[in-house]
Formats: sequence, C-alpha cells, structure tokens
Amino acid sequence: MSGTNFGLNEDLQYYEMEFDSLEALIPQTGDASIRDWPQFQLGRSLEDVAAVKILQVEIPFTWDVFNSDNNTFSLTETVGAVVSATVDVTIPIGNYTTTTLISALETALDAASPNNLTYTVTYADSTYVPMTQKFTFTNNGGGSDTYMFTFGDASYSPTFNYGASEGYYATNPSVYLGFNLGEVTSAAGGDLTAPNIAMITGPNYLYVNSSAIGPQCQLYLPTGSINNGGGGNQGPQMAKVPVTVQPGGIIEWSDPDPLMWFDQPNSNITALDFFLTLGPTSKQTPLQLNGGSFSLKVGFLVKRRTTGILTGGLSNNGRITEAIVPAGAKRTRYY
Repeated sequence: MSGTNFGLNEDLQYYEMEFDSLEALIPQTGDASIRDWPQFQLGRSLEDVAAVKILQVEIPFTWDVFNSDNNTFSLTETVGAVVSATVDVTIPIGNYTTTTLISALETALDAASPNNLTYTVTYADSTYVPMTQKFTFTNNGGGSDTYMFTFGDASYSPTFNYGASEGYYATNPSVYLGFNLGEVTSAAGGDLTAPNIAMITGPNYLYVNSSAIGPQCQLYLPTGSINNGGGGNQGPQMAKVPVTVQPGGIIEWSDPDPLMWFDQPNSNITALDFFLTLGPTSKQTPLQLNGGSFSLKVGFLVKRRTTGILTGGLSNNGRITEAIVPAGAKRTRYY
C-alpha cells in the first residue's frame, strides 16, 4: 500500500455501501426471516477487494430476552419431608422490567407449585439497603420446608467444539435471574437469594456476522464462546456491538478504530449477507428481531486497476523502461 490515506490512495479505491434488512429481496437461508438474515445483491460487482470493515450499525432492541429456548427452569418442593415431583416453571416469552418480571415469576411459580404454595419475589434495587441487584424468593410453606430450582447441568464444561446449539447458559434463564448452572436449594422456611446480580435485559453485547465475508476476517473468539463456530478459528463475526439501550430502543454504534481493517484475499463480491447473534446466553442464529430491521454502513478497499507504460529508457526518466501506474491516473509514477 502506498501511504495510509485509503480514500486518496493511488493503489486502493474506497467504496462505501449502505445496507438495510428491510430492503433485502431474499433471505440468506430458507428457514430465516428476510429481515433477520438478509442477502443483498450488489448493483455492481466489487472486484479485487483488499479490505473490508463494518463502520456503523443501527439495531433495534426488538428481540425477546426470554425466548422459547431459555424461558424454563425446574422446581422441586419438599413439604413435611416429602419430596414432590419435579415440574417446569415457564416464564412467558418477552422482555421485562424488574417489576413486570417479579409479577411473571410469582405467577409462574404459583401455577407450577406441586403443593399449591404461593411464592413471593423481591428485587434489591436502589430502594433497598444494600442495593444488591439480586432476586430473593420465598413461599408460604412451613418452617422446615424447602424447595429447589434447577438450571441446566452444573457439571457441564465448555469444550473446543462448544457450539451455539449446545450452550447450557442459552437453554435456561439462570444468568438472567442471577443463578449459576445446576441446583440451588432454599433455606428452611423458604428463603432463597440468587448468588449473582440479575441481567434482566440479557447479554451486554451482540455480534454482527456475515457468512459470505466474515470467515475471511481475522476476528477470533476463544474456544469456550457460545458464538464460536470453529474452535477458536476465524468465524462469521465481523464486529462486536455493545447493547446500550433498553428493550424498545435503537442501538447506534460506530467503529471506534476506523484505521484498522480486515484484509480480504483479493475476493470478488457480488452478494453479501449479514445477521446478528446475541451472546453468550442465546443460541438464536440469526437473532430474531420479531419483524424489526437493522441497517449497516460497510467500507471496502478495492485494488485499483493498473496500466503498464513502456518508455524509451531515456536519461530524463532515470533509464526506466516500464512504468506501472493506476488506470486513469493523472500523473506517472515510476518504479
């Protein structure tokens, strides 16, 4: 490369493209919504692409934090030394505030209770001292009665082939409610406080991905990542975007390091796809926006075509007999 001013570089030509999933004509796969995984046909082919970068995105927070994959955990009650059958507790799909989630949890626990117990849920927000940001559960059972929640399998350990379909954190609401994987039992009398803070609005970040050009970008995730599709190798991810808004808001993100680009192996691009994944506690691929649409601004650096100019090897040009210059250049640069 000649210099670093890519927009005016003699060897590279800068292109910028705007994409909106609402404007896509076909989905990338037949089982995905066109707005969740759009494929864009380019009006002109980009040939000899040297580098690419996602510069800006606008993403609506319209996905469900509690979805059909992660909205269920197990409840087992012990009343008078009699252990009940284990039942499922299901949180309705959707998004919540602390107040609405408390109501949903109480309703779900009461409905599932094998002994018709009544549950009370509190959340230690700024009105509590101390403000722990944790949920506490209790019920109206007797003084020696207990109950147990089960969230997945505590013995599960991520391995090198840990994939989005296998993540136990993505198959129950443990992280969102402040619990670890496995079983947790209340104290006698029914009190149970989550050991961790609650993440009511879900993960703090998401990934922007492309199956067409993402695998060529040198963005690596560790082998334990639920979003890792290749055991620590290059995957479809192209950018990591913080979730900075509450449900109903719009995430607006611009790349913080605009001088760093991903090399592309002189590829020719006629079509592109983009999709989102939420991590690390959701296995939806692509992330389902429930009809919402996202948009991107993408930059490309394309190698300029060159022209060879034969010369006479005269003294006024340093005895150079051939010059290679960018096609259409207004001046000649000799090598």
